[in-house]
Amino acid sequence: MYDKGLSVLERYGLTSQATYRGRGALICETQAGLKQIKPFEGSAKRLERQNQLLEHLQACGHEHLDIILRNEEGSLTSTDKEGYTYLVKNWWDGRECDVKNQEDVCRGMQQLARLHKDMFLKTEQGENPENLIETYQKHNQGMKKIRSYVRRRRQKNDFEYLFLKHVERYLSYGTRALEQLEHSGYSEMRWQCWENGTACHGEYNQHNILMRGEQIAAVNFDHFRFEDQTADIAQFMRKMMEKHGWNKGLAEDMLEAYSSVRPLSHEEWNCLAIRLSYPEKFWKVTSFYYNNNKAFLSSRHQEKMVNLLRQETLWQEFMNSLFGNSLFPDNPI
Repeated sequence: MYDKGLSVLERYGLTSQATYRGRGALICETQAGLKQIKPFEGSAKRLERQNQLLEHLQACGHEHLDIILRNEEGSLTSTDKEGYTYLVKNWWDGRECDVKNQEDVCRGMQQLARLHKDMFLKTEQGENPENLIETYQKHNQGMKKIRSYVRRRRQKNDFEYLFLKHVERYLSYGTRALEQLEHSGYSEMRWQCWENGTACHGEYNQHNILMRGEQIAAVNFDHFRFEDQTADIAQFMRKMMEKHGWNKGLAEDMLEAYSSVRPLSHEEWNCLAIRLSYPEKFWKVTSFYYNNNKAFLSSRHQEKMVNLLRQETLWQEFMNSLFGNSLFPDNPI
C-alpha cells in the first residue's frame, strides 16, 4: 500500500529518487529533500489545527519538525487513483532516541521542554482540554467492570487468575490517585491551560525523537491535544522508568534536564507525581485483554502483566523517594 502512495508526489511537483520504509510510512528522497508519505484517515479539521501548531512552532524557531506540505491545490491531503488518502511531510534523517543511552534520554527531555515553552495555540469553540479526573474515573470503572467479568467466567486462564489476585490492590492505587487529584489544584490548572491554549505533543516517546549529531527533532504530532504539559512529561518518564527499573537517579537527571529549560510550577510537580502514581500500565494491560479475543491471549501479553508486577515494589519505592510517601503510605505488597 505504501508503494502506491508514491503517485501522490506528482500533486506536489516532486519526484522520488529513492525510497525506503519508515515506521508506518514511506520515506522518499526527492529533489526537494527527504519527504514522508503517510496514510491518512483522520479529520481534515483536526489536521488543519495540527498544521497550525507546527507552523507556530516553526515561527518560534523550531527548525526540525515534520511540517505537513500542501499540494498544488492547497490541500494538506492527497488521494491517489485507488482512493487512498495520504499526507506528505518534510522528513528529517536521524536515528531514534536510544532508550539505553541516558544522555539520549536526557536530551529528549530537554527537547520536550523547548517545545513546551512554545506549544500554545488559541483554542476554538468545542476544543476543551482533556480532563484527567474524568479519565481516571473511567479507568477505575473499567477495571471494576473487567473484575466483574472475570469473576463470572467459569473457566479462567492463567492471566485471569493473575488479574484477580492483584486487581484489588491496583484498584486501591487508582482510587487514591483520583482522590488526590480531586483535592489538588488540578481543576484550576486545567482551566488555566484552556485559557492559554496549552498543548501537548500527545505521543512523546523514543520513536518520535530523532537525533543526528548535536541536532534533535520531534516528529509525529498526530496525537497533539490541549492539556497540561505534565501529560507529555509523565508519558515519557514512565516509559523510560519501566525500561530502567524505576531508576531514581535517571529520573532526577531527566527532570533536571527539563527544568534547565522550563522549570515546573508547584502545581505541575504535584500533578506529575499523581500521574506517575496512577497504575496506568495495569489498566492498559487489562483493558487490552478485555477488548480483544480472550481465547487467543498471547504469552507476550501475560509477560507484560508479570513484568509490571515484578516492578511494583521498585515503582512504589521510587515514587515515595522522589515525591514523598503520601503517594503510597504504609502499603505493603
